[in-house]
Amino acid sequence: QPSAQPSAQPSAQPSARFEGQACEWTGGQLRGLRRLVLGATKLRWWESVLGATATPTQLHHDEYEDPREIRTVELNRVKATVERLGSLESRAERLRWSVLGQLGKELRGFNGPSLRRSHLAKGHGGQKRAFKVKFLGEGVNDYGGPYRAVMDQIMEEVQSQASTERADLILPLLLP
Repeated sequence: QPSAQPSAQPSAQPSARFEGQACEWTGGQLRGLRRLVLGATKLRWWESVLGATATPTQLHHDEYEDPREIRTVELNRVKATVERLGSLESRAERLRWSVLGQLGKELRGFNGPSLRRSHLAKGHGGQKRAFKVKFLGEGVNDYGGPYRAVMDQIMEEVQSQASTERADLILPLLLP
């Protein structure tokens, strides 16, 4: 934390004290100040960067139809339950059948600009997206719920244990 204590020696560059040690204004000091920048400010900046780099998408003439540029990814959540993934011994097989693995395979055909789409259609509940989701074997339409469910399930996969007897994770990506 910076302190208001004056420096004992004058300097051509501003200096401050971080955790009791004097240093010049460098990247280290700027990193030390990051806690002073409010989360809302960071979020506004991040949203402005995303907005500036988003790929424009022409709206369909029928407001209830999606533009042809918005592609649909097909995922099988039945094969990706935590219990089913936990029963697989091979981590490669777990990844292959997980929602994360299925999504990665589906997104391989997307180029960078198509992943930077920020499409918002009528009925999406304010959820911008780069693609739509179709769950195989489930009769749902993606108006935001399935898209959010994919993100939720991916987070569960990378944080869940394979079983109560084993300490390894379904997908050992976010280790505790």
